[in-house]
Amino acid sequence: MSTTLHKAIIGVGSNIDPWTHIEKAEQILASEADLRGIAAYAVTKPVGVTDQTDFVNGAYYVVTPLEREQFVAFLKDVENRLGRVRGPQKFGPRTMDLDLVAWDEDVLDKDFYRYDHVRIPVSELIDRYQLKLRKQKMNHIEEEEHGSAKRFTESD
Repeated sequence: MSTTLHKAIIGVGSNIDPWTHIEKAEQILASEADLRGIAAYAVTKPVGVTDQTDFVNGAYYVVTPLEREQFVAFLKDVENRLGRVRGPQKFGPRTMDLDLVAWDEDVLDKDFYRYDHVRIPVSELIDRYQLKLRKQKMNHIEEEEHGSAKRFTESD
């Protein structure tokens, strides 16, 4: 474990007993990590597989001494403890989905640019805590998206 503290923004989603699982995720992150902020939650329509119940989506701001790979493993462990079952259907129902969207100053998850249910709560936390994002990293992601991504800057 490093002595460097990393800033992480996690996208949160659930559509199986969502409020119960979200509350449990908050409790775990508050007791086992340094949960610094929670964005407003929104009820959203499912993406991909549309014949399932609506999702509750939001985002968390966490500070951690773990390195990125260790932190992602921690998030997967939290999902597993909350009953997450991974199957062949990527966009299927789930008790909990915790995705690392931003790490330190880099956006890692392309869904930040694709979906409002990711971008809006993450942007809320970026604004609230005056977090900075490296523009060159975002430009790289935008190039991968072939110009289809909305560019996020600190002034948005």
